[in-house]
Amino acid sequence: MSCYSGGVMSKYTELFVQHFGQRIRDLLQRDAALSEKELCALVHMAKGTAGTLGLPSGRKSRASCSMYGIA
Repeated sequence: MSCYSGGVMSKYTELFVQHFGQRIRDLLQRDAALSEKELCALVHMAKGTAGTLGLPSGRKSRASCSMYGIA
């Protein structure tokens, strides 16, 4: 079952997107700079969770970003 077709996985996908978005907002609002270790941990968590939920791979996401002029 794809996470895009509804059901249980879409619930987890929505929770992931909300949680990840909040983590990004929290990091952007801090006064301290983001360390390389924190950035690697965040990306690792996102990649692993997204893969588990069946979200598009990083390659597809990068290609999509490139189409819209986002590095």
